[in-house]
Amino acid sequence: MPRAPENCGARSPTIRRSEKLCGPEDAVDSDEESFTPNRHRARPSPGARVSAGRRWTDGNGPSSPPVHREVPVSPSAPVRVLIVCTANVIRSPFVEHLLRERVSAGAPELIIDSAGSAARPGRPVEPEAIAIGHRYGLDLGRHRSRRLDESLLEPGTTVLCAAAVHRRVVLDMRPDLLDSTFTLREFARLLAEEDQADAHGSWAALVDSAAHRRTRLRRRAAEDDDLVDPVGQSAAVWADFERCAVDAVEVIAARAGALFRDRSPQVGPGVVPMTRRARRGASRVFPGGVQP
Repeated sequence: MPRAPENCGARSPTIRRSEKLCGPEDAVDSDEESFTPNRHRARPSPGARVSAGRRWTDGNGPSSPPVHREVPVSPSAPVRVLIVCTANVIRSPFVEHLLRERVSAGAPELIIDSAGSAARPGRPVEPEAIAIGHRYGLDLGRHRSRRLDESLLEPGTTVLCAAAVHRRVVLDMRPDLLDSTFTLREFARLLAEEDQADAHGSWAALVDSAAHRRTRLRRRAAEDDDLVDPVGQSAAVWADFERCAVDAVEVIAARAGALFRDRSPQVGPGVVPMTRRARRGASRVFPGGVQP
């Protein structure tokens, strides 16, 4: 059973009010546009489905902004996972590349990307993060940052955020993704606490199970599941970030690998799987059935 990520004690230092949305990791300059959530937005009542015409208010009475309704996702559609942090130059690119490397062989159906809630597009990864990546065989040197927008939040996307503040940004853009948006460490914790005997036929079922467990388990402070922001911090904080990120990715990769491995066609030792054309040709040679 995968080990749940340990509680990472190091926390980001207290940040200014203007940085609360994007976090201290490369907060946007004062003259650069930043995204501020509507403080007066009406919260849905417990159990209400946020995708079904939720009413908002701007302080001057109710209004109805465009509502995103749930769109059926084809079972054959690729599984999309989006990692979100602030600047997309430390936390999310490291997690993106590490998770992709860990599941590339066992779960090729997973499409993994990353973005930053306040990123300046086109920036390279911070040197410290590149150095950490090298220890895991990752090349982060070619990564370039991109800013989070609604075009990246497709129906059915699983969004894994570095911190609770990023989760709020995502849900402000796409409230219909409530059940598939987590912090990275929260998602790993929910998977690790789940009974391994529970079978899931798809990634969507795995995510849905985690969402249901989140509503049943005892609530904890959102910051407890945050991935510490190491920018400008000591070597100890960088080490804490590395440990927490790797622990969470290992849990998620183990569950994803087991899920997609169970769905893969079983092939006997030494038998090369056949294409349809090859199988049709073989059926003509062996009328009684395809022979190994």
